[in-house]
Amino acid sequence: MDGSREDEARDARSELLGLCRFAAPGLARGVPREKAPADFHNGLGGLGRRGVVSLDDMARARARRAPDAREHLAQWAKGFADGYRSARAAAVPQVLDAREAAVPAAARRALAVYPDANALIRFPDRAGTVTDVAGPFTGDPSRRPSRGS
Repeated sequence: MDGSREDEARDARSELLGLCRFAAPGLARGVPREKAPADFHNGLGGLGRRGVVSLDDMARARARRAPDAREHLAQWAKGFADGYRSARAAAVPQVLDAREAAVPAAARRALAVYPDANALIRFPDRAGTVTDVAGPFTGDPSRRPSRGS
């Protein structure tokens, strides 16, 4: 692993540890049970969008805290992951549409079945800043969005 990846991994571990360190003492100090896990899961979502925590790991963490999931953790986590994936896939064209960038029908269909969930969850954030419709998918922000693509 090169130096920058090592630094990034160390920062991610430190941030994840910080989330845990905040949640546990918060509960001990009287932070409402609904609030501390919400902050933790919000932090996990941010780490997921940066590619640090996988969607499957986020889903398993949420399933462990969901009162209705206790008997069927794996199924609950899969349902959460599927729903999260679908929502993020639907958000990409919405963001690009709001920016008046035409999103081809083929791209919309491809998003619905995109195989890499961990990349997919980062696409809506990227769609807000790219200058080309292909940018969320390729990471190439070199061109302006075209309205007739």
